[in-house]
Amino acid sequence: MTTIDPNRICYEDDRLLVYNKPAGVHSVANAQNPGTSLAEALIEYDARYAQASPEARDAGLIQRLDYWTSGCLLIAKDKACWGKLINARKQLSIKKLYRALVEGHMQDATLS
Repeated sequence: MTTIDPNRICYEDDRLLVYNKPAGVHSVANAQNPGTSLAEALIEYDARYAQASPEARDAGLIQRLDYWTSGCLLIAKDKACWGKLINARKQLSIKKLYRALVEGHMQDATLS
């Protein structure tokens, strides 16, 4: 069972949470591996997350990260906050950025 690690909470107030998702964790529920997603852990942590977005399985997540990707996720605690943050994301006021950590020396300046 995936649980919320308090050390991974980057920010929390009455309306939202910023959580640093580790690699190797699904963002939302996975039928093949129940109990292994951040969304399920959020609902266990605070039942309000089940009501925070139109789909309970999203648990207020504003965006997702792939299974092997770690990083901070913005999570609403209520539908009003979720709606405002989703609109901000659609208007590109909220952007998702990726940084890659590589080992060794790159021969070219870009990856393809």
